Amino acid sequence: MKKIILLIAILCSFICTIAQSPKKTYTDIQNKKIKVLFHGFGTEPFWDIYILENSVIFAIAGMEIYESLKMTGSFSKSKYSQVFTLKNAKGEKTSLQIIKKPGDDGMSEQVYPYTVKYNRNTGAGKIGY
Repeated sequence: MKKIILLIAILCSFICTIAQSPKKTYTDIQNKKIKVLFHGFGTEPFWDIYILENSVIFAIAGMEIYESLKMTGSFSKSKYSQVFTLKNAKGEKTSLQIIKKPGDDGMSEQVYPYTVKYNRNTGAGKIGY
C-alpha cells in the first residue's frame, strides 16, 4: 500500500510540474530556466510571444496577461516565412507569422532579424531569448 501511495505522489508531482501556469512559465523564461527557441515582441501594448519546445507563451506582463498556447507545426530558423495556427485552452484559434526579414519593435532604433505578426500586432523577433 505504501508503494502505491508513493507512486501516486510521484505521479502527481510530475503532472503538476508539466502543467504549470503560464505566468510561472513566463517567470521561468525571464529567469532563464526554460529554453526559448524564438522570441517575438512588440508595443502598444508591450507584448511577448515565446516559442518553447512543446508550447507557446503569450504575455502582456504590464497587464498581467499570460496565456499558454498550442502551435501547429514547429519553428525552423532556416525558413524565410512561416505561418502557425495557435490554439488557447478554450479552443480559440489565432495566427502567428514569422518572416526572416529585419523588423523593429515599434519603439526603439534597434533592428531585429525577424518580423513577427501576431493577430493584428506587428513586431520583431529573434532566435532564443
